[in-house]
Amino acid sequence: MQTVTINIAGRGTPLADGTTSSRGHMWYSLTDISGSAKSYGFAPDEQHHGSPFAPGKVYTSDNTNYQSREYSKTIEITQAQYEVMRNFGDRPQDFGFSTSYSVLNNSCIDFTWKALEKAGLNTSGFQGHIWPTRNIDDVKNIVNTRFGVDPQLAIALGLIDARILRDASDMSMDDIITDLQKSFNQAQTVTSPIILYLRR
Repeated sequence: MQTVTINIAGRGTPLADGTTSSRGHMWYSLTDISGSAKSYGFAPDEQHHGSPFAPGKVYTSDNTNYQSREYSKTIEITQAQYEVMRNFGDRPQDFGFSTSYSVLNNSCIDFTWKALEKAGLNTSGFQGHIWPTRNIDDVKNIVNTRFGVDPQLAIALGLIDARILRDASDMSMDDIITDLQKSFNQAQTVTSPIILYLRR
């Protein structure tokens, strides 16, 4: 399936040009079903690097520009969620996001949380903490409500089989919920993990 990875780099993170990041960074990257990845991050444009208030720009080079991460989390998402986040990254202004950078209220952090909100992964409308690394605990708590539970967590806990996610992107939310309810209703109490299947 498609995935989104939320990346957080701390202050002093080495950059590709040999310099370091002055305050850290937060961005997201999308991976499609073929494994092709593209990142999206927001920062002052090339003429205003380091400025707290400046014209902003969406960069697609953060995955290679930032040489390390303080924290990353990858979440499996539906095709619809993938498309929303891709479209937001390509043209955030179409979603009401200002392209004027402000370190206080329109930064890389606001950009990433807004993208997550548009995809249904930030249902509270949380705008983030002012320092990138202060957002780590909040990112850890993200749950993909399109599946009702973070799929990776559910699989890791042995609650569901990985096949529960098979072809989920081709099903409506109502169909997914209906199939899950049927599977739970039909499941008997056993000592091994419950294996759920979505109809094809």
